[in-house]
Amino acid sequence: MSIALFAVGVFAIVFYVTAGSTGRVIPHLQEQENLLGNPGFTGTPSAPSQLREDGNYDTGGDWQMLLFDGARAEARPVNGAVQVAIDAAGPNTWSVQLLQAPLTIEQGQEYEVEFVAWAEEPREIEVKVGGAADRSWTPYNPGEGGNAGGTMVELSTEPELHRFRFSMLQETDTQARFEFELGREAGDVWLAGARLTPVGTVALEMSVDSPEVENLLAADWELRFAEEFDTPEINRDIWSFETGNGHANGIPGWGNAELQYYTDSPDNAFIRDNRLVIRAQEEERSDQFGRYDYTSARMITQDKLTVRYGRIDVRARLPYGQGVWPAIWMLGSNIPEVSWPRSGEIDIMEMLGHEPYTVHGTIHGPGYSGGGGIGAAYESESNFSEEFHVFTILWNEDVIVWLVDGDYFHHVTAEYVERFYAADWVFNQEFFFILNVAVGGHWPGYPDDTTSFPQEMEIDYLHVYDRIRS
Repeated sequence: MSIALFAVGVFAIVFYVTAGSTGRVIPHLQEQENLLGNPGFTGTPSAPSQLREDGNYDTGGDWQMLLFDGARAEARPVNGAVQVAIDAAGPNTWSVQLLQAPLTIEQGQEYEVEFVAWAEEPREIEVKVGGAADRSWTPYNPGEGGNAGGTMVELSTEPELHRFRFSMLQETDTQARFEFELGREAGDVWLAGARLTPVGTVALEMSVDSPEVENLLAADWELRFAEEFDTPEINRDIWSFETGNGHANGIPGWGNAELQYYTDSPDNAFIRDNRLVIRAQEEERSDQFGRYDYTSARMITQDKLTVRYGRIDVRARLPYGQGVWPAIWMLGSNIPEVSWPRSGEIDIMEMLGHEPYTVHGTIHGPGYSGGGGIGAAYESESNFSEEFHVFTILWNEDVIVWLVDGDYFHHVTAEYVERFYAADWVFNQEFFFILNVAVGGHWPGYPDDTTSFPQEMEIDYLHVYDRIRS
């Protein structure tokens, strides 16, 4: 059984004629198990009394219409279909939605989506099965864009039956959403049937016994670069500072609804006892975009130090507390040209401050980004905020391996990404480093009465090794 995302196809099956205002011959969906209620769109989709920021709607097994970004549209039943008349489309596909939630989408399950649709003029729509805000709006059927998008579908002016499959590679979501996203263009769209059906299971485990992983674990390494933080001040020939809350970069809250304002102040990043200290503090800052209750630092090596392949060791002690989010990570150097997530992201280490015994290693790319990144957790018997630990990746053109204190806990191969996600492996290029401590965000949550400040991440060293070829 194939487990990759199937291309959208058009299938001619049993037809029947509907009378009335459609005047169309409409394909008929076969009777099968269906997780969707009201698959024939009878009645008029309701509008919620208020838009929910968390996205966790309960539509009661029926359809609701959601409008964003100033979009204007009206949904009304016609014989055998629902007609969505879009007067103002909004800038995004999700500006106009027909939504059904909550649905339970189970990890390791393969699903098939079928629907009948057509439009006043040929156009693209998006169909997304995914999570709400607590899942970072992750698509479980990711399209090429990857970050928040699902499967793009070309509609013609005649009714056609569209079908695709996807595999649920994330943890089971009992609050999932099914969305027809109809925005970007004004005009009429018709939907005459929809089905979401489980059709099989897939194996998700990756074996550590793969030759690529064994070869990397057994390799010998030679030190190429060492940042020991043994100068009185931070070395600006290696490190630059990103400042603000992300607004100037076009990603307010740095894309994660974070609360901190990053500075280049020596109060937030400095050298102490031959170690780099990044300190998150509870203090006010403001700029033209707003006011912030926390400061911290975000240091990068972009255009100064880049790496492609090798072994990377970072020895660090981590901060802790609800809403505190330290990270040691990398971004593809081509991000100015291709943007994220196509640039790729390698998270060497992330920790949620309320879980000080657990760290995470993850990759993000086109079709597996945000809450849909491919990652794993490492649980330790010791508190990462109390002792120093060495966080490591081993990396070549086909695989990335994660270790803590020399203990293997995760790997991802190019074959796995291409096979399970039907997506591109974007890790055969130069990457630069990022060190930061964030405060708040969708994933870690936000500080509460139990969180104390200041919180510090201490980094003893960053070492880069080349593999010694025998």
